[in-house]
Amino acid sequence: MRKRFLTQLSLVSIITCCCLFGALYTADCQAFQQNRQPVIYLLAGGNFHLTEECADLLIQYLQGKTRYPVKKTMVRYDLTRLDELNAQGLILITQGGVLSDAELQSLQAFVRSGKGVVGIHGATDSFDDAGEVEAYTDLIGGWFQSHPPRGEFPVTVKNTSHPITREMKNFRVRYDERYVMKLADGLDVLLTVDVDGKEIPNTWTKDYGQGRVFYTGLGHDRTTFRNATFLSMVVRGIKWAIEDPAQ
Repeated sequence: MRKRFLTQLSLVSIITCCCLFGALYTADCQAFQQNRQPVIYLLAGGNFHLTEECADLLIQYLQGKTRYPVKKTMVRYDLTRLDELNAQGLILITQGGVLSDAELQSLQAFVRSGKGVVGIHGATDSFDDAGEVEAYTDLIGGWFQSHPPRGEFPVTVKNTSHPITREMKNFRVRYDERYVMKLADGLDVLLTVDVDGKEIPNTWTKDYGQGRVFYTGLGHDRTTFRNATFLSMVVRGIKWAIEDPAQ
């Protein structure tokens, strides 16, 4: 009888401890979620571009210049976990690949909810290995179609009143690509480049639901990621799209 009583008592103790531990664990997880600092995730990867090296150069430059820390990921599936990862915004230095329906829907919902995306260069040539994804084109603002040979060219500032390009002067890049793109609606064009005598939109902003998108067609390789004018513009693009949506 006494042995049975002790056995029951032990079971009760174990159950009580498990419940207590579970409650404490849940409370700790909730506190962790609440106290975590928001993060800007930089998704890198693709063909034909030094995406990882460019991503590392940008992260190095951004140290101390953004409100939230910037973390690189090479895992496209993280697009389905943006809320779980406490993402405040997303930077895309990507090219090629395919988005699953879940990844695309998560990205759309993320931006529509009021978060921001910054796309650089190949971001308009991303997730299209199976053909253009019109929903993604609508989000990022354009879809890559072609480019003339790489080289040095001038960049024209079309909007000097926007917070990203305010007081910017025309500048040159030494070795980059001039993307010709199919454009979505609702773009506020900030920079243009000349291609065969035609003025081609290169950099723009776009509202998407309650969120914001900033895209620049510059940034083919590390040469441009060492260009002071380009880098300072990207910082302002991050602040406008991700950090200061009220400005």
